[in-house]
Amino acid sequence: MIPETGYITAAFKIGEGPCERRRVVAWDGDGNALVPDAIDGRLTIARLEPGFQWLDAEAAATDPVALIPGGGWVAEHRDGSTAPVVAWGVGLDGAMRAYVASGDRAVSADDFEELSFTVRHPAAEGEL
Repeated sequence: MIPETGYITAAFKIGEGPCERRRVVAWDGDGNALVPDAIDGRLTIARLEPGFQWLDAEAAATDPVALIPGGGWVAEHRDGSTAPVVAWGVGLDGAMRAYVASGDRAVSADDFEELSFTVRHPAAEGEL
């Protein structure tokens, strides 16, 4: 087994929602990506897991490694609706992203293009 030292994720499509991503933590002797199996408590071959779609090095770079509170910032969506920024996240790539609540999870504009939004602080005038 060879440890994965980069930021590669395996994407899985389960049901109607967006793909679930699990970090690749190692490679076996045959070059298969290994991901944690939370139910069995062991590493499994990603491509053999139900719903496996692909491996992705780019998406993992946007995963947040640190979060700070939203601080009163507001997201303005394309349709004119607004939502509070619940957190700011710093990704593995070093970029800062705003996260808003969407259903039962927090998402950034990078997660889904249709959720594209601009952010502003209520105390500021105009778009920042």
